[in-house]
Amino acid sequence: MIRDGATLPPRCIRTNQPVGPGDWTLRSKVSWTPLWVMLAMVVSSVSSKEAVLNYSMSRAARKSLVQRRSMAYLVTLAGMLAWVIAIFLPKGIAQGVTIVGGGTLITAGLLLLTLSNTFTVTKFRNGWFTLKGCSQEFLDSL
Repeated sequence: MIRDGATLPPRCIRTNQPVGPGDWTLRSKVSWTPLWVMLAMVVSSVSSKEAVLNYSMSRAARKSLVQRRSMAYLVTLAGMLAWVIAIFLPKGIAQGVTIVGGGTLITAGLLLLTLSNTFTVTKFRNGWFTLKGCSQEFLDSL
């Protein structure tokens, strides 16, 4: 067992041989994910239903969709860039603000990307998918 920030002895963690000046020493982050999260991801991937759908969009609607998605990708990329910049900042308030700001941008970008779907599936039953996001005029024409 180790605590956050621990420094292990200067010996190889695989062979227990002493490490010298030419050997490799690395500072690394480790993470743990609870089993229930992994199980939820597996259940989600196994239980999801898929369908292939052919649909059309006007040039204006397509342009709007591309703009929304591009903005979402740019916001996400800006957040990732902030995290890269934070690596090179000295520890302190500026680094913390950059990390938090980057995380906020990444979250906002992913949320914008989710909201920029053309339509969403709201229900599945007996091989039929219920969609949300079509205009009422389109639905009336069916």
